[in-house]
Amino acid sequence: MEMGQEARRTGDGDGLVDLERARGIARDCGWNLAELAGFYVDGTLSQIDRIGAELEEGRSAETVKRLAHGCAGSSLTSGVVGMAKIFRRIENAGPRERLEVAAALLPEIRDRVREAARILTEAERGRA
Repeated sequence: MEMGQEARRTGDGDGLVDLERARGIARDCGWNLAELAGFYVDGTLSQIDRIGAELEEGRSAETVKRLAHGCAGSSLTSGVVGMAKIFRRIENAGPRERLEVAAALLPEIRDRVREAARILTEAERGRA
């Protein structure tokens, strides 16, 4: 990979986790990668559950946009750059399409968040 990045690739070719970035973030916080993974998964899955509840209750597309924006930011902050792209798709969809896009992506989002945590945790174990 260019510039020494250790981004793990997923089946769609997008880098899901930028391990170099994640290691720097974890180091700056005084954590290891497994701790960063736990922080990311707990917070992000909680927000994803809130998006799901908004969809089930037929609430505002604006609320879904705000939640997706927060998830994109936390993904970038945690080095899970591939997830930020997915959350941006929800955030940038028009108000009418946003709810449909979010509903279609939620199952994949949950799986990929867990995959990101697995990558981070395995990278930590590999460093021991």
